[in-house]
Amino acid sequence: MLSQLRIKNFAIIEELELSFPGGMNVITGETGAGKSIIIQAVNLILGDRAASNLIRSGEKEAVVEALFTLESSTKIRKKLEDSGIDTDDEIIIRRVISESGKNKVFINGVMVTLSMLTDVCEGLINISGQHEHQTLMQPECHLDLLDSFAKAESLKENYQKAFHRYSSSLSELEALHRNEKNMAERTDLIRFQLHEIEKANIEGAEDETLSDERKVLVNAEKLAGAASFGDQTIYSSENSIVGSLDEVMSRLKHCIDLDSQLKGPAEAVESALFQLEDAALTLREYAGKMTFDSVRLSAVEERLADLERLKKKYGPTLDEVIKTKESLAGELESFQGEGNNRELLEARVEREKEEALKIAGELSLLRREMSKRLSEEIACELGDLGISGARFEVVFKALEGLKERGLEEAEFFLSTNPGEPPRALAKTASGGELSRLMLAFKRRILGKERVPSLIFDEVDAGIGGGTAEVVGKKLKSVSKSSQVICITHLPQIAALGDSHYKVTKRVEKGRTFTSIDLLDSEDRVEELSRMLGGVEITEMTKKHAREMLLKNA
Repeated sequence: MLSQLRIKNFAIIEELELSFPGGMNVITGETGAGKSIIIQAVNLILGDRAASNLIRSGEKEAVVEALFTLESSTKIRKKLEDSGIDTDDEIIIRRVISESGKNKVFINGVMVTLSMLTDVCEGLINISGQHEHQTLMQPECHLDLLDSFAKAESLKENYQKAFHRYSSSLSELEALHRNEKNMAERTDLIRFQLHEIEKANIEGAEDETLSDERKVLVNAEKLAGAASFGDQTIYSSENSIVGSLDEVMSRLKHCIDLDSQLKGPAEAVESALFQLEDAALTLREYAGKMTFDSVRLSAVEERLADLERLKKKYGPTLDEVIKTKESLAGELESFQGEGNNRELLEARVEREKEEALKIAGELSLLRREMSKRLSEEIACELGDLGISGARFEVVFKALEGLKERGLEEAEFFLSTNPGEPPRALAKTASGGELSRLMLAFKRRILGKERVPSLIFDEVDAGIGGGTAEVVGKKLKSVSKSSQVICITHLPQIAALGDSHYKVTKRVEKGRTFTSIDLLDSEDRVEELSRMLGGVEITEMTKKHAREMLLKNA
């Protein structure tokens, strides 16, 4: 679980350190105080891309550091060991975001790549954002949610490999049928084009290098003149800048003993003098080497013209010309003996189709079996969350032939009113129902493979009153098996926390600072009163807050 979190110079947070115990941790505070910034920081720990604009204004780098306590048997421990990273019962992840863009990732003091961080942290924390329930409004996401519940990842991966093999072979066969009639003509054209490209013997970004050289050759006289003028002005002429600066430096140095304040300017002039002398020497050497070479210019222009012609035919860049050559070579190779291979290819397509259909059938069977169980479990969860008599169904739509995700699509249907038939979720569910439905999915999908820490970022959006209390109790029950960190605006949920933190924003000397404090019992009364009563907090409000805490103790 997430034991400690340290954030420094991140967004409006100057420095913040948190310790999270197990159970249910709630985080509250005014809107804009910086609660969601904490979630951003955790996302960085889990492998999100970092941008330099996340660094606090005026600072060079931001640091996010997290300490996780590992369980005795964990896949993460094995991943670390396989990567040669020592670990016992703890893992420390550190992200450093630099203003220069050179960001660093450390696991237990060892520098690692971002992809390795993402791999190691998979299954370490699950974050539910306040807008995550919107995925339930997108029917195209429903099949993936069902597959997650069904633990169909391995079978789906096997199917997709088989499908891609079949699709690739089918495309190859279709291309062969289309091209059989004009294959000989096409072969001659490919050979001519390959010869034309290969004869050019292209070297990388040669056109850019030659363009730069041509610019220098064409402007050789101008460049030499500019360099020579610079040398004369700075150093070689009788009234050169260096001469004047030398006299300035000499006079200043003779006066330092009279007033030490002149030491700094004298040293600055001396430094400038040295730099100008170096610059003048470089310009003199440059002017001496710069000559107009008409033969070389002619050769460069001729080569650029050849390359430009190739780019117009096969480009628009030399990289694209080279890719075209490789593509043509591959196509030519595929033509060899195609007449003899067509029957073999047709047999391969049929074999791969049968294999993909077999796995797709197994995947469909699993989906339909697990959809019944999902319907029952989601309905049960919704009942616990205050929607009694809810009916949840997975409706399948058969597809014509094999597709990327199998033989069917799926869409969730819901009825929250007894006697009413289930309708498409995207058209019927309210915001509060979606929040509870997403929590039900978290319980049932994540429950199949326990995640040590769960973070809920304002998933209570759109609900209140008794529903908020029901959702809070469900979060409380989740916290018995996994650590829960919940950002909330609802006092009904905040009152259920085992630990309660408050985020506060303040302005000092024109700068914004965010802090977070663990509240004691009296502080919790004050915070719950604020959440209940708003600006004006009465004794009645405080009494209500105390009753809420006592009730949930």
